[in-house]
Amino acid sequence: MPLKSARGWLLYASAWLPYAASYFLIFRLERSSYYQALLDSILNVLPAALLGVAVFWFAGRLRWPHRRSAYFLAAHLLGAVLFALFWWASVQLLMSVQVLIVTQRWRFNAWGIYAVQWQAFSGLMVYGTLVGFSYMVQAQERAQQQERLRIEAESLRVRSDLNALRSQLNPHFLFNTLNSVITLVGSDPTKAEQALLSLSSMLRYALGSRREVQEAEVTFEQELRFTEAYLALETLRLGDRLRVERAIEPATLSLELPSLTLQPLVENAIKHSISKRPGGGTVAIRAYVCEGSLQIDVWDDGDGASPEQLASSNGLGLRTVRRRVDLYYEQLATMTIDSSPDDGMTVSLCLPQDESPERLR
Repeated sequence: MPLKSARGWLLYASAWLPYAASYFLIFRLERSSYYQALLDSILNVLPAALLGVAVFWFAGRLRWPHRRSAYFLAAHLLGAVLFALFWWASVQLLMSVQVLIVTQRWRFNAWGIYAVQWQAFSGLMVYGTLVGFSYMVQAQERAQQQERLRIEAESLRVRSDLNALRSQLNPHFLFNTLNSVITLVGSDPTKAEQALLSLSSMLRYALGSRREVQEAEVTFEQELRFTEAYLALETLRLGDRLRVERAIEPATLSLELPSLTLQPLVENAIKHSISKRPGGGTVAIRAYVCEGSLQIDVWDDGDGASPEQLASSNGLGLRTVRRRVDLYYEQLATMTIDSSPDDGMTVSLCLPQDESPERLR
């Protein structure tokens, strides 16, 4: 039922004003006084407005049919006839009471055949309009509810993927990193200590229990620091085979983005393009401000991937980032992938900073 709030009642009452104005104009053209034209307009429109509340209630009880459409149509046909009949009877009664008050005599106000026909036609049209508006509101509410359920389901899926992405950090890094640290303990204790500090910082950021770090937005500086810790650990494993280039505008450091957004892009480049090649390769991170948005580009000089390969990939990294960005910014952000054998692969994110969508919580 549309009349669920004070605002709904106000809009409903306002919708009847043009209809009442048309009655007022007709009565004035029939040379009624301003007072009488106003009074007669109220007596004609007020019953229909009150009966309209019952129509909304009836339409709310009689939902739009997926089955039994014949019953639905018959019920509304009967409802339309009753609406027109009760409207006509209410107007007649009110006008008779008006005559009684003025003349102290009861006289039923009879209408001519053309007036009755017009009243019946108006009753059917008004009933149809009210019912149509009621079902339109119901359809809109169902669509909004379905959209809320879709967003909630997508949020759960994204959180599941994000948790899986976090859980990959253990097997992906711990054994290789610890083996590298064990090797360094004897030859370079200082470097081994730095590696352990990087590992501790990375795991604290990615696997920590604090909700604001796991799911809310963080600054790009925090995300970049986490990614640098990851790169430091990968450098232990790959050595000179991993070359990193950076072009970070200082203005981007205070901008915000979902946590675990940059690192999966860098990890994807290293895992699929650099670590598999004997000579290694280069990964470049670029961040700048573009028209009020945070623009992030991650490029590698690998062999690239075809659209079919990207679509069939089972990796969580790029897929999870794309889904989180779409949900987090309500599809106001963009994520594009350019890949070719000659130019490697570039993953670009454009994250708006001046919007206020529903955030992933």
